Amino acid sequence: GGGGGGYNPPPISNYKGVMLCDRPTTKAGGRQADSGVAMPFACAVGPGSKYEALGLNPSRELRAAKLASDNKSKPRDNNDFLSKHKQWLARLNKDRQRKANDDNEQIQVAVEKTKRFKEYAAKLRANIREAKDQHAQGTLTEEALEEHAQGT
Repeated sequence: GGGGGGYNPPPISNYKGVMLCDRPTTKAGGRQADSGVAMPFACAVGPGSKYEALGLNPSRELRAAKLASDNKSKPRDNNDFLSKHKQWLARLNKDRQRKANDDNEQIQVAVEKTKRFKEYAAKLRANIREAKDQHAQGTLTEEALEEHAQGT
Protein backbone atom coordinates (compact mmCIF):
# COMPACT_ATOMS: atom_id res chain seq x y z
CA GLY A 1 0.00 0.00 0.00
CA GLY A 2 2.33 2.83 -0.86
CA GLY A 3 1.67 6.23 0.59
CA GLY A 4 4.72 8.31 1.27
CA GLY A 5 5.24 8.66 5.01
CA GLY A 6 6.38 12.30 4.93
CA TYR A 7 3.79 13.60 2.49
CA ASN A 8 1.16 16.01 3.86
CA PRO A 9 -1.60 16.88 1.37
CA PRO A 10 -2.37 20.58 0.85
CA PRO A 11 -5.12 22.00 3.06
CA ILE A 12 -8.65 21.75 1.73
CA SER A 13 -9.96 25.16 0.79
CA ASN A 14 -12.88 24.06 -1.38
CA TYR A 15 -14.79 20.98 -0.29
CA LYS A 16 -17.89 20.04 -2.29
CA GLY A 17 -18.41 23.62 -3.44
CA VAL A 18 -18.08 25.14 0.05
CA MET A 19 -15.30 27.65 0.41
CA LEU A 20 -13.31 26.89 3.54
CA CYS A 21 -10.59 29.00 5.08
CA ASP A 22 -7.36 27.55 6.38
CA ARG A 23 -6.93 27.66 10.12
CA PRO A 24 -4.05 29.82 11.24
CA THR A 25 -1.12 27.96 12.63
CA THR A 26 0.05 28.70 16.16
CA LYS A 27 3.66 29.11 17.13
CA ALA A 28 3.89 25.92 19.18
CA GLY A 29 0.56 24.30 18.46
CA GLY A 30 1.30 20.58 18.21
CA ARG A 31 4.17 20.95 15.75
CA GLN A 32 7.59 19.58 16.24
CA ALA A 33 10.38 22.00 16.89
CA ASP A 34 13.52 22.05 14.83
CA SER A 35 15.17 19.73 17.35
CA GLY A 36 12.58 17.06 16.64
CA VAL A 37 10.97 17.22 20.12
CA ALA A 38 7.19 17.67 20.22
CA MET A 39 6.23 21.05 21.70
CA PRO A 40 3.30 21.19 24.09
CA PHE A 41 -0.06 22.55 22.92
CA ALA A 42 -0.34 26.33 23.51
CA CYS A 43 -3.70 26.91 25.16
CA ALA A 44 -5.19 30.40 25.07
CA VAL A 45 -6.76 30.07 28.51
CA GLY A 46 -5.65 28.45 31.70
CA PRO A 47 -2.79 28.72 34.12
CA GLY A 48 0.27 30.34 32.68
CA SER A 49 -1.54 32.13 29.89
CA LYS A 50 -1.83 35.85 29.52
CA TYR A 51 -5.50 35.45 30.46
CA GLU A 52 -6.83 34.56 33.87
CA ALA A 53 -6.62 31.14 35.43
CA LEU A 54 -9.51 28.71 35.20
CA GLY A 55 -12.05 28.70 38.00
CA LEU A 56 -14.08 31.41 39.65
CA ASN A 57 -14.11 34.86 38.12
CA PRO A 58 -12.33 37.53 40.13
CA SER A 59 -14.45 39.91 42.16
CA ARG A 60 -15.45 43.34 40.91
CA GLU A 61 -12.99 44.95 43.28
CA LEU A 62 -10.09 42.89 41.96
CA ARG A 63 -11.06 43.61 38.34
CA ALA A 64 -11.35 47.34 39.08
CA ALA A 65 -8.00 47.32 40.88
CA LYS A 66 -6.37 45.46 37.99
CA LEU A 67 -7.76 47.90 35.45
CA ALA A 68 -6.64 50.84 37.57
CA SER A 69 -3.16 49.39 37.98
CA ASP A 70 -2.87 48.69 34.25
CA ASN A 71 -4.00 52.27 33.51
CA LYS A 72 -5.85 50.94 30.49
CA SER A 73 -9.08 52.64 31.39
CA LYS A 74 -11.01 53.61 34.43
CA PRO A 75 -13.48 51.03 35.71
CA ARG A 76 -16.90 51.44 34.15
CA ASP A 77 -19.64 52.66 36.39
CA ASN A 78 -22.40 50.06 36.51
CA ASN A 79 -25.02 52.81 36.78
CA ASP A 80 -23.78 54.66 33.71
CA PHE A 81 -27.03 54.01 31.86
CA LEU A 82 -28.98 55.22 34.88
CA SER A 83 -27.06 58.51 35.11
CA LYS A 84 -27.54 59.09 31.36
CA HIS A 85 -31.24 58.35 31.74
CA LYS A 86 -31.47 60.83 34.63
CA GLN A 87 -29.76 63.49 32.50
CA TRP A 88 -32.19 62.79 29.68
CA LEU A 89 -35.15 63.09 32.08
CA ALA A 90 -33.79 66.42 33.36
CA ARG A 91 -33.47 67.74 29.79
CA LEU A 92 -36.98 66.51 29.02
CA ASN A 93 -38.35 68.26 32.12
CA LYS A 94 -36.61 71.54 31.16
CA ASP A 95 -38.00 71.30 27.64
CA ARG A 96 -41.50 70.68 28.98
CA GLN A 97 -41.23 73.65 31.36
CA ARG A 98 -39.93 75.89 28.57
CA LYS A 99 -42.80 74.80 26.32
CA ALA A 100 -45.33 75.40 29.11
CA ASN A 101 -43.88 78.90 29.70
CA ASP A 102 -44.05 79.65 25.97
CA ASP A 103 -47.65 78.43 25.85
CA ASN A 104 -48.58 80.58 28.86
CA GLU A 105 -46.91 83.58 27.26
CA GLN A 106 -48.83 83.02 24.02
CA ILE A 107 -52.08 82.72 25.99
CA GLN A 108 -51.33 86.00 27.79
CA VAL A 109 -50.64 87.73 24.46
CA ALA A 110 -53.93 86.40 23.05
CA VAL A 111 -55.84 87.52 26.18
CA GLU A 112 -54.34 91.03 25.96
CA LYS A 113 -55.16 91.22 22.26
CA THR A 114 -58.77 90.14 22.94
CA LYS A 115 -59.05 92.65 25.78
CA ARG A 116 -57.82 95.53 23.57
CA PHE A 117 -60.22 94.51 20.80
CA LYS A 118 -63.15 94.38 23.25
CA GLU A 119 -62.28 97.87 24.55
CA TYR A 120 -62.05 99.20 21.00
CA ALA A 121 -65.36 97.56 20.04
CA ALA A 122 -67.09 98.95 23.16
CA LYS A 123 -65.79 102.45 22.42
CA LEU A 124 -66.92 102.16 18.81
CA ARG A 125 -70.40 101.00 19.85
CA ALA A 126 -70.67 103.91 22.33
CA ASN A 127 -69.74 106.40 19.57
CA ILE A 128 -72.30 104.85 17.23
CA ARG A 129 -75.05 105.01 19.91
CA GLU A 130 -74.16 108.61 20.66
CA ALA A 131 -74.26 109.48 16.95
CA LYS A 132 -77.65 107.75 16.56
CA ASP A 133 -79.04 109.61 19.57
CA GLN A 134 -77.77 112.94 18.27
CA HIS A 135 -79.17 112.18 14.81
CA ALA A 136 -82.54 111.24 16.31
CA GLN A 137 -82.60 114.52 18.23
CA GLY A 138 -81.38 116.44 15.22
CA THR A 139 -78.32 117.80 17.05
CA LEU A 140 -75.70 115.97 15.01
CA THR A 141 -73.21 118.49 13.74
CA GLU A 142 -70.54 118.26 11.09
CA GLU A 143 -67.85 118.24 13.81
CA ALA A 144 -69.49 115.30 15.59
CA LEU A 145 -69.75 113.44 12.29
CA GLU A 146 -66.03 114.01 11.57
CA GLU A 147 -65.15 112.99 15.13
CA HIS A 148 -67.16 109.80 14.70
CA ALA A 149 -65.47 109.06 11.38
CA GLN A 150 -62.02 109.43 13.01
CA GLY A 151 -62.99 107.03 15.81
CA THR A 152 -62.06 109.27 18.74
